[in-house]
Amino acid sequence: MLKLLRDLSSALAESALTLTPLALVLLGFAFALGAPLPAPGALLYGGAVLVLGLTLVVKGLELTLFPLAEGIAGDLVGKGSLGWLLLFALTLGFGATVAEPALAAVAGQVARSAVAHAHIHEAEAAAFAWGLRLATASGIALGVALGILRIVRGWSLPRLLVALLLPLLLLSRVVPPPVATLAFDMGISAMSTLAVPVVVALGIGLAGSLGRRSALIDGFGMAAPALLVPPLCVLAWGWMR
Repeated sequence: MLKLLRDLSSALAESALTLTPLALVLLGFAFALGAPLPAPGALLYGGAVLVLGLTLVVKGLELTLFPLAEGIAGDLVGKGSLGWLLLFALTLGFGATVAEPALAAVAGQVARSAVAHAHIHEAEAAAFAWGLRLATASGIALGVALGILRIVRGWSLPRLLVALLLPLLLLSRVVPPPVATLAFDMGISAMSTLAVPVVVALGIGLAGSLGRRSALIDGFGMAAPALLVPPLCVLAWGWMR
C-alpha cells in the first residue's frame, strides 16, 4: 500500500512537471495580452483535476493496457497465427480509436462547423460526426494491421510510407478542399491519449516475441502507418458522401 502511494505521488509530481511549461506559456500570453482569465479558484481546481486525470490515465495504461497488449501479441506469435494476430490488431486499433476522447471532441467540432457553414443540416450532425469517427477508426485499424505485417514480414518503413503517401496525395486532389484538409488532421487527432500507447506497446511486444526482430528498431514505427491510413479512409468517406 505504501509503495502504491509513493508511486502515485511520484507520478503526480511528474505530471505536474510535464504540464508546467504549457501552463506557463498560456498564462504568460494571457497576462501579456490582457486576456480574461478564469477565477483563481476555478483555475487551481481545473489544474488539479488536469494533473490528477493525466496521472491516472498514464498509470492505468502502464498497469493494464501496456502489459495486456504486449502479452496478447506474444501469445499469438507463440501460437504462430498471423490471422488471429491481424484480427487482434484490427479490433484493437478500431476499439482504441472509437474510445479516443480527442477524436470524439474533434468530430463533434467538425460537425458543428459544417452545420454553421451550411454544408450539412443540423439533423445530420450526429450521423456526420459518427461517420467521421468510424472512418478514422477504420483507418487506424487498417494502419495497425499494416504495421503488424511490416514487423512480421520485415518490410522497409520508408518504402511503406511512400507507398501510402502517393495514393493519399492523388485522392486529396479529387475531393472537395474542406474534406482534404480535414482528412489530414483526423489521423493526428485519433492517435492521442489511448491509441498511441496501445499501438506502440503492441509493436514492442510483437517485435520482442519474434527472435529475429529488434524491439527498438522494429517495434517502433507502428504509429506512422496508423497516421497515414486514416486520411485515406476519411478521403474515401468524404468522396462517397
